[in-house]
Amino acid sequence: KETATRVILDVLSGLKYAHERGIIHRDIKPSNILLDFNGRAKVSDWGIAKISGVTTSANVSLTLTYAAPEQLDPSLGPVDERTDVYQVCEVFYEILTGKPAFQGSITEVAYKKLKAEVTPVSSMNPALREYDEVFLKCFSPKKEGRYSTSELIAVLSNRQYNNLTLKNSAYAFVELAYLYVQLDNYEQALFWVGRVNTQY
Repeated sequence: KETATRVILDVLSGLKYAHERGIIHRDIKPSNILLDFNGRAKVSDWGIAKISGVTTSANVSLTLTYAAPEQLDPSLGPVDERTDVYQVCEVFYEILTGKPAFQGSITEVAYKKLKAEVTPVSSMNPALREYDEVFLKCFSPKKEGRYSTSELIAVLSNRQYNNLTLKNSAYAFVELAYLYVQLDNYEQALFWVGRVNTQY
């Protein structure tokens, strides 16, 4: 779960940069997340992104499996950063469990998304119980009930910190250093780099 959380934090970091500039991706899915040689995630395919109210493509197709409720029912409001957060959480759920959060026919998937009918991850793996509440909020049909990009980064960073500090390994220390770099806390990042140099 530490690797999965790190990948999602990378994605959220990239999206936060875009969101701060008025850009909404609108089509986050596994095939649009690329890993570099160091295993760091990058977001690709911005073809249907929305930039300050202007769509970059006239063909606004989307992937139903990862679509947010407001993309299925426009009466729920326009897409915004919480639309991307919803989709990121669907990818996160699938990485952790190996299964899409919402399964069935097109009609069944749409219904489940609009009613937030999702199986808790802890029912598939008790070790993931700490994420049940996270997904409950992520999959709120109403955007106002979800995390913002910054809020989800904070929540997942805290869980990542708690999980990694239990491990006394060079890998954990490097991951902690990287985590703090993403949070712009370079003092703590250097502390964990120092732990690697001291113990290994």
